[in-house]
Amino acid sequence: MSPSTPDSVLVCRFADGDERAFTTLFNRYFNNTVQFITALSGGRDTAITPADIASEALFKVSEAIQTRHYSPNGKFAAYLAQTARNLFIDYTRRTKKAPIPQNRLANAETDDSKINLLFGLAPAPPDNTEYCVAKDKLIDLIHEEVERLPDFQKTVIGERLKGFKFIDIASRHNAPTNTILGRHKDGVDKIRRRLTKHPVTQLYLTSLAED
Repeated sequence: MSPSTPDSVLVCRFADGDERAFTTLFNRYFNNTVQFITALSGGRDTAITPADIASEALFKVSEAIQTRHYSPNGKFAAYLAQTARNLFIDYTRRTKKAPIPQNRLANAETDDSKINLLFGLAPAPPDNTEYCVAKDKLIDLIHEEVERLPDFQKTVIGERLKGFKFIDIASRHNAPTNTILGRHKDGVDKIRRRLTKHPVTQLYLTSLAED
């Protein structure tokens, strides 16, 4: 794929099933999107890193293209930037009540802390015993559900828990980045669906709401 191929042409090719076209778009815009999110955050540490938000934004755009819901009024870059901005605002609102300590991600040394970041579990209030117990049980369930996933999903999520970036995982497995993003999203969504109605999940959500 030529580096000079216009975005609009790459979008059309990807819509027609050429995954290499979106890989080109991903490589073309990933770093700029990370810088954009970093600027929005003002350099503050967040539960979800700028690289994670950039990856998810690109994945959402890829979904829109594949499902024929992509109808930008302007350029691909502007559509991607708006998607990334909306995601950042959404994450900011969801974590506003639970500030994340500085360098939390960089210093995360256990699977539990990484799973908290990966699945969006808020930091446990030290004075809420019910919340802490429910959170610990939910983390155990998440571990079990990761093991139940098909190998191609379990591998991607496992490497994310070890701190690998999506683009690095794609390189390790010689696969398109959007394929890795899809496997990760499908695996996480599958776990969430399985756990949504579990009593431990309900207890966790109830205790969080009451805090």
